[in-house]
Order: sequence, then C-alpha cells, then structure tokens
Amino acid sequence: MSETVDPISYYDSIAETFAKQASDKNANLFEYDGNMPSLLKLSDQISGNVLDYGCGAGNFTDMFSRDDRFVDGCDTSPHLVDIAREHYPAINFYNASKDGSVGLDKEYDLIVAKLVFHYVANLDATLASLSDNLRIGGHLLFSVPHPDKTQKHFSSEIDEGTYVDEVGQFGLTLPMVHRSLGRLSTLLANNDFSIVKTDIVYDKQVPKRLNVLAVRQLNKNV
Repeated sequence: MSETVDPISYYDSIAETFAKQASDKNANLFEYDGNMPSLLKLSDQISGNVLDYGCGAGNFTDMFSRDDRFVDGCDTSPHLVDIAREHYPAINFYNASKDGSVGLDKEYDLIVAKLVFHYVANLDATLASLSDNLRIGGHLLFSVPHPDKTQKHFSSEIDEGTYVDEVGQFGLTLPMVHRSLGRLSTLLANNDFSIVKTDIVYDKQVPKRLNVLAVRQLNKNV
C-alpha cells in the first residue's frame, strides 16, 4: 500500500530527481508541446512583472521570460528553489512560506500557477493571498488537471472533493483536490477575479488540462 505524504515534503525530498525529469522534454512531451503552448498563448498579451507561483526547478518559469517582462519564481520547496537559482541565474527565485503565501512586497501584472491548485486544500485562502501581490487589472493564469479527469475518483458528480493519487515511481501518494469549473468560478469570484478565457488541452482526444486566465477586479466592497 502506498504511503500518503504531503506535497511540500514530497517535492522537497525528490528535488534533484524531479528537476532532472522536468528538464527532460521527451519525458514531459505533453507539458512542453501541449500544455505550455496553451499557457503561453493565453498570456501572450500580458507584459510587466510576472510571478511563477510554484515554480519548481524553474524549467517552465524560464519559458515566460521576454524582453517586456521581468520574471520571478517562488516555491515552497527550498531544495527546488536552490536548483532553479543555479540553473536560471537571470531569474529571481524566492522561498514561499509553507502556508503558500508569497511573502514579497511586490505587485505583479501576471501570476502563473501551473499544476499547483489541485494540491491546495484551502484555495479560497490562497487566492486571497495571491491577490495581495496582483495589481488591480492584473491577471492570474492557472493550469489544473481537467475536472473530467479528476471526477473519475468519485462515484457521483461533485463540485469539490479530496482524493489521493500515486505520483512518480516512488510508491507514494499525494492528497489532491477535484474542483469543477463551476466551483473554480465561484472561488475566483469570491476573491474578485473574473474569468477572461479558458482552454482545454487534450491528450489523444481526452481532456487532460484545464487552463484558466482570470483578471483581478476592483474589490466589490470598496
């Protein structure tokens, strides 16, 4: 039986192996040739300060770099941040706190969260925290496993639910959260985000990723 571990401990413990796998395009062909082109296209009109939230080893952070952008990365894994700093010295990488808060006194025009939110139990709190680092009119771009894929862990259709799934080849499972697009839309709206665009990325005609671009609006209570 697989042991269930928390995501932060897991990725920190396998940082070097994870970094090598992430840099292997052949091993991650879907992310490089399928998912990343979708994310880059969704964000292609956005310039300025960019934060890759949950940057890992920095492989995909670097792909958001352009002459009209200043890109930072942050992650809760200190080991992955060290690896990212070594391999991409032109990018500033920061340690996020264990509760997921960024902890930077800086506003961003775009925050990217690629395959992060399905590990977050309290997404409402995380969205509220991220909005503190996002200017009014700034954008949040995130990628999650498509709800059709994660719904299969449950016997009936639900808007939100926790499941565990095995990752990698280490005999370990991680707790993850399924959320429908409707639930994601509600959480975003509760934190003054409005969805601008969505994109479904398919793998052999099966929905695999749901990518969402949202804009931060002026707080409705102001």
